[in-house]
Amino acid sequence: TNEQYIGYAAHSDLTSWTFYDRMNSGHPPGWDLAYGKDGSGNGIFVVTNQSSTKEVSLSTTNVADGNAWTHKNFSGSGDFYLKVAWSNDVWIAVGMDGKVFRSTDGASTWSQIDMTGLTGWESNDNVLALAGDGAGKWCIGQNDNLYHSTDDGANWTRIHSFTNTWSIHGMIYTNNSWVIAYERTTDAGKTFIRSA
Repeated sequence: TNEQYIGYAAHSDLTSWTFYDRMNSGHPPGWDLAYGKDGSGNGIFVVTNQSSTKEVSLSTTNVADGNAWTHKNFSGSGDFYLKVAWSNDVWIAVGMDGKVFRSTDGASTWSQIDMTGLTGWESNDNVLALAGDGAGKWCIGQNDNLYHSTDDGANWTRIHSFTNTWSIHGMIYTNNSWVIAYERTTDAGKTFIRSA
């Protein structure tokens, strides 16, 4: 995403892109984009925004229709959301100030998950890494701590704290493995990869 615009290209021709304004008003930049399902099982896209009142935006079931997207306000959050993912019919968005929101109805409504009681959780630090395995398990990375859920993001526990890790920047689940990208305090500016 670039500012409020969204771009798409046919699978057979990745050189011809079409862009349109997904907001129709205002222009908060988009941070992250994920594909998943709405409450009826139809495919949709969700974008996290740099907006304290339109934290996420949802596409229609046809991303190429050029229509404005539906915007969701995480009531009372007042923060930006940096990552979003869909897995096992659950949407999760994470971002500034240690906030985590979850939707179990196809991104129609969102509820905040209370993470404050978790060991090592920083309520004033960003969450930059998020992934689900498609079968109810999720991981979140914040700073040097890795948190895990086995019930589709309803409850979380810290499962690992890395040594000399400044921040976990990215995460994916693929080929039966969790993979993280992170930066070490002893090697600032370099990206490292680990898998489990």
